[in-house]
Amino acid sequence: MNPWRQLFYLLPLLLAVALAWLITRSLAMPGQELWVFLCFFTIFVPLALILPGGGLRQVERDTAVIRKDLFGNVDEFREGSFLYLPLIHRIEARIPNYPLRFEFDIEAIDTRTPRIQRINRIRVRVVYRIVEFRTCYELSENYVERIQQLREERNLRPTDPGMWKLLMNDVVHHLVDDVVRTGVWAWADHIAQDPTLRLEVPFDNVPTPEHDPYALSLNRVKLAQKIADELLVVADDWGILIDPPVFETIDIDPELIKGKTRNKERELQDAEHDARKAAIAIREKGRAEAEVRAHTVAAVIAVLLRQQERGVRLNDQLLYNVVRAAMYSDGEMIWNGVVEKTADSSVKAA
Repeated sequence: MNPWRQLFYLLPLLLAVALAWLITRSLAMPGQELWVFLCFFTIFVPLALILPGGGLRQVERDTAVIRKDLFGNVDEFREGSFLYLPLIHRIEARIPNYPLRFEFDIEAIDTRTPRIQRINRIRVRVVYRIVEFRTCYELSENYVERIQQLREERNLRPTDPGMWKLLMNDVVHHLVDDVVRTGVWAWADHIAQDPTLRLEVPFDNVPTPEHDPYALSLNRVKLAQKIADELLVVADDWGILIDPPVFETIDIDPELIKGKTRNKERELQDAEHDARKAAIAIREKGRAEAEVRAHTVAAVIAVLLRQQERGVRLNDQLLYNVVRAAMYSDGEMIWNGVVEKTADSSVKAA
């Protein structure tokens, strides 16, 4: 408390003592000064304590009040009213007294697999409630830097319920983060101790191992239940009650999902089907090309027969060249390499 403010609260008390003493000097009979002084003292001092703003104060709705006195005693008030004397008491905190909802991400979670495969991200939703406000207040001393940061950046103080909401979100985030990472890493041990945690899936084959990212993403409900059991223990130290967390999404490597969901038998069937389709296509294409080439050879020979009048001699070598050109060349080469050059009687192999 500010020293000048302490002096402000102390001044009425000093005036009450002085007034009681003056009245005693004026009215008391010899030998009765002490009793008269005590009588007026008991009247004026409570008034001096109440007048600067003391008295009964009402606990705000959905808020718990932490009060500390001159002797270091800490009391919590969840409802109703409480006595507040400025010179003796100090309001240390006003803490939310209702369920708080918080969503956050936990990223890069290692699994105990041969290649230390990771869960990329888990989106977590939690609902929690502070049940031991005094415990929560006392342990907040471990977050002095965070409290100072909220004071500087957001102008929030411990007497602002909003500060406690942000602070406790940080606490819950850390608690859940630690428990989730530990639970994921030890999932194989948990299954060995409690077979009911094993993965149950509606399809034929259960993915193995059950503690890799893909199997854990399928088993998210049981994972969350196990995490909830562990959270009850660690959160109790903070005076917090956390409902079972909800894993809204679990992001893992798409290639891992692809590898885990491969159906090799179906892939083989698909490959055989594709090969048959390709074979049919090749066969039909070959037949079509053969028909085209046969038609081309017939057309070339028919032309050559008509050109015999120009001196073109139709012999075995010429027929060989025509067929060879039809087999290994396109139509343009056949006409250029065989037909046109036969007019000069210089047929060459295409």
